[in-house]
Amino acid sequence: MEISLLQKDPTNASIKVTLEESDYEAKVNEKIKDYSKKVQLKGFRPGKVPQALVKKMAGKSFIADEVLDLLNKSIKDYIKDNKLAIIGDPLPSEGEEKKNIDWENQKTFEFNYDLGIVPEFSLDPSKVKITKYEVEVEKKTMDETIENIKKQFGEQFHPETIEAGDFIGGDLLIGEEKEHLHLNLNDVNSKELKKFIGAKKGDHVIVDLHKALNKDAELIEKVTHLKGADQEKLKGEATIVVGSISRTGEAELNQELFDKVFGKDAVKSLEEFNEKVKEAIQQNYTRDAETKVMLDIQDALVEKTKVAISDEFFKRWIKESNKNNEELTVEKLNADYPLYEKELKWTLIRNKFADDNKIEVQNEEVIQAAGQQIIQQYLGGMPPTPEIEEQLQQFTDKYLRENNGENYLKIYEQVLTDKVFKRLKEAVTIKDKKVKSEEFRKLASK
Repeated sequence: MEISLLQKDPTNASIKVTLEESDYEAKVNEKIKDYSKKVQLKGFRPGKVPQALVKKMAGKSFIADEVLDLLNKSIKDYIKDNKLAIIGDPLPSEGEEKKNIDWENQKTFEFNYDLGIVPEFSLDPSKVKITKYEVEVEKKTMDETIENIKKQFGEQFHPETIEAGDFIGGDLLIGEEKEHLHLNLNDVNSKELKKFIGAKKGDHVIVDLHKALNKDAELIEKVTHLKGADQEKLKGEATIVVGSISRTGEAELNQELFDKVFGKDAVKSLEEFNEKVKEAIQQNYTRDAETKVMLDIQDALVEKTKVAISDEFFKRWIKESNKNNEELTVEKLNADYPLYEKELKWTLIRNKFADDNKIEVQNEEVIQAAGQQIIQQYLGGMPPTPEIEEQLQQFTDKYLRENNGENYLKIYEQVLTDKVFKRLKEAVTIKDKKVKSEEFRKLASK
C-alpha cells in the first residue's frame, strides 16, 4: 500500500492511495473460505463447495468489498495519524467516479481524493468584549402579556361581521379555479385589511392576496396550500367568499383564569397573579439575555478570527452531502453560502477552543443530557417518578442508539457547545448593562 499527499495550496490537497494484491488478498481468501462453508449449491453437500468455484462465482464482489473497505480505512487513518484538519469528508477527484475498474482481472488499484484543508489559525477570546443585559420589565410589557393571556384562555365565538384580528375561512376564487383557505387577519397588512372589515358570512371580498400577505411564500402556502409556481396565480385581484368568521374573546381576570394559568390555588388574588406574571416574564428575559450573550460571543469570534477555507471544496461537499435535496440548487447554495461558511467557521473555532483548553465530553454527560431532554419533552420538566425511572433509562439508551448514532452525536455536540460557552464566558470581557424590556426586544431582534 502506498499513500501520498499533494498539498496544492494552503486550503486544498489531494490524497493518492495505491493498493496492491498483497494488501487485500489474504482477507479476500479468508472470506471466500468462510463463504464456501455456508453456501448451498446444487450438486454439492453443505460446506463442501470448492473454494475455486466460489472464487469464480463471487470473487470479484469480495475483492471490491475488501478494497473499498481498506481504502476508506486507510484514508481515515492517514488523516488521523497526520493530524490533518479537513472540511467534511474527502471527495473523489475529477474523473474518479467515471473510472472503469475491472474487479475480475485488475490486481493494482489507484484512487485519488480531494481534501479541503483547514490551516492552523490563532484564537484570542480575550479580545472579545460583550454586553450582558439585565432586563427591567416595563408596565407596557406586563399589560401586553396579560392581554395575551386573556386572549389565549378566552372562548371562541362566531360574530356577524369581521373585525381586525378575526380568523376567517372560505373559498378563494381565481378565474375558474377555487381554493379553500383559512386566514388569520393578523397576518394581513393594514392596507388590504380594510377590505375585510365589516364583511359578513357569504360576502365577496376582492383582494390581492399576494400583496395582502406581504409576498411571504411560506405564509401564502399555509393559508392557501398553494406551493411554488402555483402561487403566481395569486398575483392580481382575486375574490374571497367568506364562509366563516371566528373570534376569541378575552377571559376575565378571576380565580378560574388564575388556576388555568398557574395551577389550582397557586395564586389567590390579582396582586399575586400580576407578581407571578412579572416573575415569569423576568425569567424568560433572563434566559433570552443569556442566549444573546452566547450568540454575541459566537458572532464576535467568527468575525475577529481569521480562518482560511476553500470555498470551492466546501461548496462541492455541501452539494454532495445534499445530493438528494432537489431544492438545493446552485443559485440557492450560492445565496445561502455565507450562512454555511459562518456555521463551519464557528464549529472550527469551537473545536479549537475545546482542544486548547482540554475540554472533553464524557459518555455519562451525553446520557444525562439526553435524559434531561426527554424529561423536558415528555414530562414538561417534572422529575420522573420511581416507577418510570427505569423506563426512562431504557428509552434514553434506545434514543441514543437510533439513526446510526446520529442522535448520540447530536447530544454530544450540544454538551460540547455548552461546556465551551461556559469556559468562553470566563475568557471574554463581559460588561453588564440594565435596559428596559422594550429596548431589549429591539436589541434581540437584530
